[in-house]
Amino acid sequence: MTSIEKRLHLGIYGLIEENGRILVIRKSRGPYRGLFDLPGGRPLHGEDLLTALTREIEEETGIKAKSFSFFGNFSHLVPYQDDGGRLMELYHVALVYLVETMDGEHLDHKIIAEDVEGSLWIEIYKLKGTECSLPLISVLESLGATEH
Repeated sequence: MTSIEKRLHLGIYGLIEENGRILVIRKSRGPYRGLFDLPGGRPLHGEDLLTALTREIEEETGIKAKSFSFFGNFSHLVPYQDDGGRLMELYHVALVYLVETMDGEHLDHKIIAEDVEGSLWIEIYKLKGTECSLPLISVLESLGATEH
């Protein structure tokens, strides 16, 4: 009998919208490898959530986010196989904040970070669920922007 390793991931993510477009990153590893996701990630031990969000957005996109409003929280059980072939189940809790003001002067679409292979602007209604992480799908559903 194969055992499944279960993990909890609490992440904080930024929803950055502009002119009907959303800024997404492409994941390079983990359960969402190859999919679009929101910029963000895990807070460091003891780190304030909005400080973590500001840091993560800058690390992954170059953007300096300045103010936020709470958008929503989403949770998903995500079965996947890790790079070593182990069966995993991630309980992914995503806290999503709308980025209200930012300094986008240093936006760099070519940033390659820990689990990120660059970023890009995509028209919200052109995103297909099959190419998005589960938290991003939940955000699109909340925006009323999913395929029917």
